[in-house]
Amino acid sequence: AKKTILEQELKVASAVQESLFPSGVFEAEEYQVYGKYLSAAICGGDWWSHFTVDRKLCFMVADATGHGVSSALITASARGAFSVIQKFAESDPTFPFSPGLMM
Repeated sequence: AKKTILEQELKVASAVQESLFPSGVFEAEEYQVYGKYLSAAICGGDWWSHFTVDRKLCFMVADATGHGVSSALITASARGAFSVIQKFAESDPTFPFSPGLMM
């Protein structure tokens, strides 16, 4: 019974993690971004996303060491931080698109 509960929780964690990724294709006038996520485990520490503001593309890739729920939680936190960066970029026309400053 415990194993069944754990398997169900991991499936939920996997579904949540998959929802953090952008759709498979993003197209703009100058470029196309294609992506596919396949975890080596039920859920893991990999994540990527992107956004555009005024024809500027911001693309982020994250990889937390390991597999499983703990790594997935770390990358979910990275996704949350990336959302904040996106909001700042959208609201501030002088936003510095510098990887060092964004980090």
